[in-house]
Amino acid sequence: MWEKLTKDWNGNGEFDFGPRARLTVARYLLPSGRSIHREIDDDGQITQEGGVKPDETIVPRRFEAWKVEEMRRLHKEHKIRDYVDAKYKDSKNAQLFMKLAECDEDDIGRYPGFQEFYNALSTTLSTQEVRMLVRAEVRGRVQDARGATFPDGDFRNGYFAGERKREVWERVQAIAQDLDVEVERLAEIALRFCLSHPAVSVVIPGMRSTRNVERNVRAASAGPLAENQLTTLRRHRWVANLYQ
Repeated sequence: MWEKLTKDWNGNGEFDFGPRARLTVARYLLPSGRSIHREIDDDGQITQEGGVKPDETIVPRRFEAWKVEEMRRLHKEHKIRDYVDAKYKDSKNAQLFMKLAECDEDDIGRYPGFQEFYNALSTTLSTQEVRMLVRAEVRGRVQDARGATFPDGDFRNGYFAGERKREVWERVQAIAQDLDVEVERLAEIALRFCLSHPAVSVVIPGMRSTRNVERNVRAASAGPLAENQLTTLRRHRWVANLYQ
């Protein structure tokens, strides 16, 4: 039901309908002219199934459970990171790693000392599977060096440009020191900080693994922060616009 006509909203001397939502029903058509929507007749019978069938179906790559566990072990023991750290320190590898981050052509021979590194791992993973882990670490390292993880032209490219990353890291360390917690616990602290406000009952953090989910649940279950922790955090309030 429309509201009563009691106001001239646009100043044209006539009464108008007040502010309201306007709904538009759109139909999306394929180049062939077929609608992607499910078609239903007046009797409620389906006359055409909706949706789009892809020309090619890509089956996602899935690793067996034992391979996933082995990959986690290598990451937990920092063996992949240590290899990249050691090689990246050599200035002559910087340009090479930038190229490998873009495309390594699945060639383990392009990674300096890879075979020796692989032999020392005593892993049941194949060389190509280890190469994949190494390249992921290389990509991260190159992105950090460039200060960009997004496409050229994306405003987020400059989010941590210049001295911003150093400034953020120094503040993170200061917060951890004042709270007397490890830096690794600050994600949990951040979630609990949000939940400490009486108006907040739910937070929606990002997660990329089962471990992330479990840690988020534990953080939420721990409840709000203590008042002395909130007082400490107030001293670290930082008004900064990192989008400029």
